[in-house]
Amino acid sequence: MKRKDFNKSSIKNPEHFRNEIRFKLLVALPSFQKDVREIRNELNIQPDKFTDDEAFANWYEKFVVKSDTIRNSRDFLEAKARLNTIKEYAEYLKQEWKLNDKIPLFRFRHRVEILGKKYKLPANFYDNQSNGLPVYIMRNIMIPPANNWTIQQDPDGGKGTTKWFAIKTYAPLSKKEISEAKKWLVSLQKHYFPKEITITSRIKKQFDRDLLAFKELVLERKHKPVKRKKYEEHSYLSLVKKNYKLSPKEFRELERLHKNDIVTNFDEIITKETAKKLKMKPAAVRQAIRRIFELIKTFFGDEFIAKQ
Repeated sequence: MKRKDFNKSSIKNPEHFRNEIRFKLLVALPSFQKDVREIRNELNIQPDKFTDDEAFANWYEKFVVKSDTIRNSRDFLEAKARLNTIKEYAEYLKQEWKLNDKIPLFRFRHRVEILGKKYKLPANFYDNQSNGLPVYIMRNIMIPPANNWTIQQDPDGGKGTTKWFAIKTYAPLSKKEISEAKKWLVSLQKHYFPKEITITSRIKKQFDRDLLAFKELVLERKHKPVKRKKYEEHSYLSLVKKNYKLSPKEFRELERLHKNDIVTNFDEIITKETAKKLKMKPAAVRQAIRRIFELIKTFFGDEFIAKQ
């Protein structure tokens, strides 16, 4: 590889390139090859026969069937029941490992994990069955992990929704990897999370003061203030109201279609009283209420604004 090409490849995807170098160097170690042969011999894996995908699929199906047969056998289920009576957690994990090791599929995963830890590999080299050590041991094919991170999400989330996301990292991430992971996280959050729990309003520093004004006007007064409807200056609704004569029904339909043109203000007398009490300007009180309403709409929905 020319120096120019080397620089291009490392700049394009440096984490993939480093993982590839690590993998090639690992495969060149005689001790590693000896360990791989031992695993293959133990589990009757002959990768030279699995160059054909169909042959590998047939072998793997038998491998899984054999594992399921052992896992569903009476002896295994009875051993599993006895395992659940162990009260010391460390001993439980030790015995669980031994029991699962009797199942070929679990035994393979155990050997791969032990091998990965022996050579101090990041977990993404042995956790994923579609690349890294599992594929190399079974197929003699080197597929290094493309990234050192992945996105996890709630496995029980309903179709089209999820409860949570998390960035799972296997090694210290570079700035580029952190940036890419964040982009994926933001994209998935926008796609899966309900828009009601996504904060779109900018929360001002004077939120506590805004909330105090809101409580004074809405929550702590015996008589709720009268709301007065008006239209933004130069908006479509204000121009229609000024230049055309429409029936109330027709105008209500226009209001429904142009909600953003409508501004709800509190009665000016009550606003002035509150402004004086809180040592604020009336205009600042009105702005504070609008900001609080916007937050209520963002967090909880339009219907809760109407109830105030």
